[in-house]
Formats: sequence, C-alpha cells, structure tokens
Amino acid sequence: MSEITRTTLILRESRSETRRLLEHALAARGLAATNVFEVEGREAVSAGVGIGIVSAAELDVDPRITALALSGANLVMVEYIACLAARRCLSVVEAFFAAASAEST
Repeated sequence: MSEITRTTLILRESRSETRRLLEHALAARGLAATNVFEVEGREAVSAGVGIGIVSAAELDVDPRITALALSGANLVMVEYIACLAARRCLSVVEAFFAAASAEST
C-alpha cells in the first residue's frame, strides 16, 4: 500500500466507490496519496501518466496496461442489483436475480 503513495495515482471523481475504499484503506494505515491526478475515465493510465486503481470486475483488457493485485489491503466492494417491484415477477428478471444470488455465495 505504501508504494502507491510514492507515484502518480490516477483516481476517479471523489464520489467513486473504488476511490473511497482506497482512500479509507490508506488512511487506516496512516498513509495518503500525495500526487493525485483526478480524471473521469481511465485513459490517463493507458497514456502512461500514472497508476490507477480499479475493481477486478471493472478491469478492461488493454495490451498497454499490466494489471497487478493490490497487496496489503482488504478492499471489499459491495454491488447491488435493483428493479421496479412491478417487474420483479418477470421470468427474465427472476432468472437474473437467481443467477446473481448463486454467484454471490
């Protein structure tokens, strides 16, 4: 974790859940990112400006980027699915909820 504070860190906007989790994990260790470049997308990493933090579920395949697991942190992101109550009984929605429930266990 301390290594990422010594490089240019590409972060999403302040309301980003990934950013919030990272900043909380750094603060819990008495660390803070000192060289932050805030962007709305991930193109800055592809351009070589710095390193970025993304959840495994959001990681895109890009031959210009090498993905590394962040060690020393226990970052857990909770995802939610939702639909209109009136649509919950549709078979495709029920199947989606069932698949998501099976995947989460």
